[in-house]
Amino acid sequence: MCERVIVDPEASLNSVMLWFYLLINVGACFGVPTVYLAKIVGHWVAYLVPTILCLMLPPLLWYLNPRLIKQAPGGSDLPNVFSVLGDCLRHGGMKSIGRSGFWEQGKLSVRTAAGSTKEYGYDDEFVNDVRRAFQACGIFAFTPIYTISDGALGAASNALTSSLDTYGLPNDLLDNLNSISIVVMVPLMNHVIYPILQKRGIYWGPISRMTFGFALCTIGSSGFAILQHYTYQGSPCGYNATTCAEILPKGSKTISDMSYLWYGIPIILTAILEIFVNVMAYGIAYSRSPKNMKGLVSSINLLMTGMAPIVGLLSAPGINDPNLVGVFATPTILGAVSTVVFYFTFRYIDREDLCSTQEMSWGQGGRGRLWTLQAKEFSNDANK
Repeated sequence: MCERVIVDPEASLNSVMLWFYLLINVGACFGVPTVYLAKIVGHWVAYLVPTILCLMLPPLLWYLNPRLIKQAPGGSDLPNVFSVLGDCLRHGGMKSIGRSGFWEQGKLSVRTAAGSTKEYGYDDEFVNDVRRAFQACGIFAFTPIYTISDGALGAASNALTSSLDTYGLPNDLLDNLNSISIVVMVPLMNHVIYPILQKRGIYWGPISRMTFGFALCTIGSSGFAILQHYTYQGSPCGYNATTCAEILPKGSKTISDMSYLWYGIPIILTAILEIFVNVMAYGIAYSRSPKNMKGLVSSINLLMTGMAPIVGLLSAPGINDPNLVGVFATPTILGAVSTVVFYFTFRYIDREDLCSTQEMSWGQGGRGRLWTLQAKEFSNDANK
């Protein structure tokens, strides 16, 4: 009896993406001292510090260049992807899109069995890769609404904090809790929560994790709407809280009785969602795409994330008093509905991943997360 250890690429990828996201937000934590530099010294210092840091990057890259592993460009599989899509649509029809068996029509074995003499530059496994790539792109279609909810729509959060009692703190200070929360939570998830679930044999698939993150986002986004409601209630100007200083005489109280510290709660909740949503989206973009299309799928992921600022820009005329409760509540409602739709649309991906490893059980080996499979393997030497 011996133990064969099989490295689980999904777990390794998840761990790498977590640390990647952690390091991004370590840099973002420098926003805390920058806020005070801008307030105490001046904004010119706040801009000078990141400029100096950026100027240090070219020498660093020059130093690391000979130590990096570089791979030559491998070409693009886009022509083959379009060929697969053409076969699937031609033989399955538009009505079969999204239904079981749609991608089967593009497989080499199916086309050959149907009498096709066309020369194919790919095999059945490539069709499965294309299917996984389009699954990933479908998942990304849900991300703009959560990007909007993560930190509010447009400048709505700035309008909210300008009406709160900050006790002398900069009104953008607590926004940095986003990065700080991620820096704290990533090691906790990577070294405590996930290993505990693995040891107990609890499978938490990528779609379930993203759904949990979306649910957290909905709760956090609702916190913005509730806080804005009570800000209006406690403001001397009621539903004109944002422009209260322009309405009342100079020297009058122009801010709400609501404490700025309450603003930190939804910021922390929406920050935690990023660990589940963004990290898993990066992982899915990398793992569920053909070898030569990973960059394209990742670009689509970033493109959908970039849709949120466009929506915020188009919504700018409506982001003012007395509409701010609705500005916060609308993405919250859409997010709640989308969470349910997302899970029931893509939960089959969790089932696929679970079925592929249903005969394996979680274990620990060295510093990595490893699938361990007990097997009776006897070598020739052992038989002797």
